[in-house]
Amino acid sequence: MYLISGLVETVSPARCRKSCIDNDPGKFYNESVAKKTRERDPFSFQVGRYKGRSTQGTPPVFRHPECEFQLFLSGTGAYFIKNRTYRVGKNSLIFINCNQIHHYLPHPDSCIERLNLLFNPGLLKLRPAAAKIFRRFRKWRHLVLSEKEATAARFLLEEIRAENDSNLPYRDEICLDNIEKLLIIFYRCGLRGGKTEKQVRTPFIQQLLGFIENSFTSEISLAQVAKRFNRSPFSISRLFKKYLGIGFKEYLISRRIDEAKHLLEESQKSVSSIAYTTGFRDLSTFNERFRR
Repeated sequence: MYLISGLVETVSPARCRKSCIDNDPGKFYNESVAKKTRERDPFSFQVGRYKGRSTQGTPPVFRHPECEFQLFLSGTGAYFIKNRTYRVGKNSLIFINCNQIHHYLPHPDSCIERLNLLFNPGLLKLRPAAAKIFRRFRKWRHLVLSEKEATAARFLLEEIRAENDSNLPYRDEICLDNIEKLLIIFYRCGLRGGKTEKQVRTPFIQQLLGFIENSFTSEISLAQVAKRFNRSPFSISRLFKKYLGIGFKEYLISRRIDEAKHLLEESQKSVSSIAYTTGFRDLSTFNERFRR
């Protein structure tokens, strides 16, 4: 089996003012390496670590074909996933499904420490029990772990990183064992009531996203949305940049592409049919956007 090298970024106190934009684990994600790895073997993942203090600026926005867990060890902030925003703090666990737009909005006075694990869900085919747990778990986005659960999860993530960096026999099996244990911890946390859907109170942006969620398959424009909510196109565009880190048009196209990927995997429709169903008016535009 072929593994992507484990990735770790630890910032010393002297570098603690370094921007999260420069040090966010997502920045270390090498899409070209990951793509080649997925083609060769479904057993692929990355483990990353971030510690530091954020500075003001537009947060980076991420989307990748792997699932991701983010465990917050300290600090506070908000996490945006798809079209919702969640408050996070110590012992918060964020789960991001494949190809979902996401980014982190740190509190300006908070020093953040978190661990993240990106993995290809295909590797769970080797463990039917883990795959079953994962299917049940993936509907949740935000959990608050107990101190005991968070300590155990941190140990397992560090163990995965250490094993991945080693050349010892059976390292792949040990890594997969630990991923399965992580899923069990997270699922038990959800069953005992640790799951939470508490959202940041940004009612207007939620209204905007809800409107787009119900309308993205039809022809809608920034001007139409602005008129619908009695706002100027500039103010709508500024809200998207502030809360999502991307513009209105980019978000709309990304939402359509996400839906197209889902239909390609789950339905028997033709590519052209899916393109028109998801709001694209010609196949060439769909192909161009899909390749990006």
